[in-house]
Amino acid sequence: MTQHFISSGGNVLRAVIMGNQILTYWKRPAKAGQIITTIRKGALIDHEWRPELQEKGKKQARVLSKRTGINLAAVDFVFPLSETAPEPLFLEINYYFGRRGLGGMDAYYQLLFRAIQDWLEGIGLNPKTVELV
Repeated sequence: MTQHFISSGGNVLRAVIMGNQILTYWKRPAKAGQIITTIRKGALIDHEWRPELQEKGKKQARVLSKRTGINLAAVDFVFPLSETAPEPLFLEINYYFGRRGLGGMDAYYQLLFRAIQDWLEGIGLNPKTVELV
């Protein structure tokens, strides 16, 4: 089995689908030449780099969510940065994912709580019937 190498510079865009909201951030290599980028292995979290590519990733994550019904997952994308106008390529989907890029566990639960309230309101129920404890 072979796999095509994507020249992404080790940069991976994470798009977190949380209800109707999609949040993105980059996992970037801490050292030059690092190919596999994970936060656990020291990758840097970057919310600002290449906003135009973040928008492309958000759009693809939204399409995935609409077509599949996925409403809570992290989707990782790579971009072939050697191309003039790189498009996102799906790397993986994680249903159990790290929260550091979202600001940690407390921030994650605040975001999830808001997504649950939005969902309840969207199906005609009172969102004030749930509370974050």
